[in-house]
Amino acid sequence: MKNSFTIDSPSTPKLDRFVPLPKQKEFLIMDRRFDFFGYIGGWGAGKTIAGCVKSLLLASMYPGNVGLVARNSFPQLRDTTMRTFRELTPDSIIKGYSKTDTMLELVNGSVILFRHLGDENLKSLNLGFFYIDEAVDVDEQIFYLLVSRLRLPHIPKRVGFFTTNPGDFSSWIYRLFINPTTKKERFGVVFSSTLDNTYLPEGYRENLLAALDDKYAERYIHGKFNELTTGRVYFEFSMEKNVSSEVRLLPDIPLHIGMDFNVNPMAATVTQDVGDELWVVDEIYLPNSNSWEMAREITKRFKGYTIFIYPDAT
Repeated sequence: MKNSFTIDSPSTPKLDRFVPLPKQKEFLIMDRRFDFFGYIGGWGAGKTIAGCVKSLLLASMYPGNVGLVARNSFPQLRDTTMRTFRELTPDSIIKGYSKTDTMLELVNGSVILFRHLGDENLKSLNLGFFYIDEAVDVDEQIFYLLVSRLRLPHIPKRVGFFTTNPGDFSSWIYRLFINPTTKKERFGVVFSSTLDNTYLPEGYRENLLAALDDKYAERYIHGKFNELTTGRVYFEFSMEKNVSSEVRLLPDIPLHIGMDFNVNPMAATVTQDVGDELWVVDEIYLPNSNSWEMAREITKRFKGYTIFIYPDAT
């Protein structure tokens, strides 16, 4: 195998110069307590670096080890995980790299295989460890398949681990590793926030905080499982902030009406711009109706007002 694995990069230190963040350090020793463990965090929380470092440590500690570094698709594996691995790996510990087989061999005889998780050959592997990058994208059955491949006989501690952004509460990761009522024995995780990573470029964290709403920030900055697909329309609604007894239909202020042209029901929301606030002053709900009936209802209720209507074009 040709030794052409490493590349120069100013962004990621080599393994021999790597100084872990506190949460990364906690993750790197989790195999003392757990057989299966994960590093869950927001964007830029140092997850992939931590997973690659752990893989290199296991391959270095146990000569002749065989480890799998995997991701859901090969482009993701090649462009992110393998690139980080290359940047971390010192030339001095590499015996060779096969680009054809996507396999790295270390001078101590350990081998690290890089595979996407649609590879049929996964079923024939004998492993000392596996690492799944961005496990939230991976099917639960793939995880069980990899667990079944941890059978390399001479390795005293065989483990599986992952790094990932959080998902929603239906995720197998949440069920197996986090939920206290369903969590498995010897399964553990560490959580990390984007804000924990002091190595990020200046302004990166501040830009994310400014750009993301509360729900997205909870998941992709603070590294917490939550629901993004339920309650999406009204999740920022607050009775304290958004309901007031002062709101009423005011004279001499134009009406802005949002219109949904369904047949059953025909519906509209009636609003007015009052200062820097948008007041919702009325609603119209007409079952089994049509556009003509809605027009008559609007003119009956709001005679004399200037009216702007914003219909749903679909």
